[in-house]
Amino acid sequence: MAAKPPEWDPIPAADMGARDSALNPGTGAEILFSRQNLEEDEYGLESDNYVRAKIYTQGGIDEQSLLRIIYRKEATLRNLAARVVKPDGTAVELGKTDFHESTLAKEEGKEDLKQIAFAFPNLRPGDIVEYRWREEEGNWVTFWAYCQERIPVREFKFTMDATNGAVVSWQNCPEAESFGKDTTKYGVIIRNLPAYTPEDYMPPEMDCRGWIRMLYRTRNESIEQGWLNEGKSLADFVDQNTSPNGALRKKAEELTAGVQDSTEKLRRLYSFCQTAIVNYTWNNTPEIATRREKLQKTFFQNARETLNRGLGSAAEIDCLFAGLSRAAGFEVRKVLYAARNVLLKVKIRDGWQYMNSSFVAVKVNGTWQYFSPGDYYVPFGSLHRSGMGVLGMLCDEKKTDFVLLPSSGPEDSTVQRKGRFELSADGILEGDIDEVLTGCQAQAKKGASWGQTLPELDRGERERITQRLPTAEVTDIRWENLQSRDQPVRLHYHVQVPGYAQKVGQRLVWAEDFFDAGEAPLFAPATRKYPVLFPYAWTSHDDLEIKLPEGFVLDQPSAPHNVGRPTDPVRATFAASYDPKRRTLVYHRDFLVGAGGLLAFPVSDYPWIKHTFDALHESNAHTLVLKRRPKPPAESPAPVDASAPKAAPSAP
Repeated sequence: MAAKPPEWDPIPAADMGARDSALNPGTGAEILFSRQNLEEDEYGLESDNYVRAKIYTQGGIDEQSLLRIIYRKEATLRNLAARVVKPDGTAVELGKTDFHESTLAKEEGKEDLKQIAFAFPNLRPGDIVEYRWREEEGNWVTFWAYCQERIPVREFKFTMDATNGAVVSWQNCPEAESFGKDTTKYGVIIRNLPAYTPEDYMPPEMDCRGWIRMLYRTRNESIEQGWLNEGKSLADFVDQNTSPNGALRKKAEELTAGVQDSTEKLRRLYSFCQTAIVNYTWNNTPEIATRREKLQKTFFQNARETLNRGLGSAAEIDCLFAGLSRAAGFEVRKVLYAARNVLLKVKIRDGWQYMNSSFVAVKVNGTWQYFSPGDYYVPFGSLHRSGMGVLGMLCDEKKTDFVLLPSSGPEDSTVQRKGRFELSADGILEGDIDEVLTGCQAQAKKGASWGQTLPELDRGERERITQRLPTAEVTDIRWENLQSRDQPVRLHYHVQVPGYAQKVGQRLVWAEDFFDAGEAPLFAPATRKYPVLFPYAWTSHDDLEIKLPEGFVLDQPSAPHNVGRPTDPVRATFAASYDPKRRTLVYHRDFLVGAGGLLAFPVSDYPWIKHTFDALHESNAHTLVLKRRPKPPAESPAPVDASAPKAAPSAP
């Protein structure tokens, strides 16, 4: 039987003939409406979605010609349909082969997502595009979606069954109103949403962009009561699953035997959990999967079961550490938090729903300290960078206790880059690079490389360099410690860059700082809408030596200027010298972000931020000029004595 054709709503004549947006004059395109209707059946939740947008300019064509529907990997999309409607009313519908499904790379702290991409052909100003789909997911207990898009939204409407015991709430949507609380359809209408334009180093998207949520809960439950209930529930869960029994006490005594210092006791427990227990969140090989299957593993095993079985998920290993710590006499809690790239403003109704990460809190000498042995790359005494400096909830049975999780300092996360180069008379730069990453910088590299093959890692490194230096040829790439828990990441490679020095007449012009050559300014826009937020504090140390070509000398050399004052939270210092005996330029740069724990800056500070990074870009791009060494003047011939006898000509 033929598939039922999609149903499209009539298009008002005013929208069909519009040449500009009445609410957002000058915009390239706008969404006329976006509708989501949520239905519940015995299998789960289903969402019907319908979007209509108007194209006004070439910029709007660029924005809307290729679209993506992003959804959770557990969901299924059905009844996909899309069309273009021309100003004369003719319509062109997309076929099944025009929709392309793919999996998005998982972003740390966020769930796995998939996407359907599709392109509208031959768009012109004045066209209207429409698309709709049905999303199904059997295990939905909450529904969440962005309602603000990259182009203005005239109206967003969400509806659902008013009798299913759920409520709708929204964030970052000033012009919103709910409706139908006493009818069969309940929901919210949000009007006149401006375009959402992301910026570099901004707070999480959920803190800035409009979104809605449907959640099953008691409608009259206060915000405070909701937090208290969640904290109590998790405290009970931790208490039940970490209760010290004989096996846990015996192992804790064995691991801490002869140790009096509390920190050293915890270090030993931590090391045991990280090294003696198989962590299948990070190492889920076929052999480990078979082992889990034979054990008939439960949904969540408690600390005793993890100890006995010798394997567990990251969360279960954290649970084991909590159980061993309790067995060793420590007071233990669970700290729930939302990752830095997910949500910072968690003190909202049901905000705990977005606290999908956790640490183990252990009271040491009257102070809470935080641990995460289940994270493969976090050594003892450190935290995962996603939880640094964010607000956490210390789960307690009697009260809601918010705590600010600690951050690391700039000296704890370093990038050390060393280069030894030679520059040829033809402008070719060639040499060897060594990089060393520690702290959060190493965490980020290790996490990003997990599951990748060496060829994939090497290709990514080449692309990182050739993106700013297109002629670069990168060879002999070697990595060290990518799977080490506490060792710094080390990277070595050889590079050759034809045309690195530009020929200008008889001179060569080149940038001193190889590591930042070709980079664009970080904060280019003159104004900014959102605060500036750096992910963590770090320092960068550059050490370069460049042997200059024989026969050349520096032409009126200058040095890059330092950036910022010694007390500024963002600053850089530069030093350069020349050794004529070795024909070698020596260059050093020290760059720091986050001094004094300052990582967040309001929009009012943006002029200072922009000025600082513009000055940094100028100093990073500082150039030197080489010119040919002048030839020494020729010696004058000896004077001729006209009175001296002339030599006889030689015989032929």
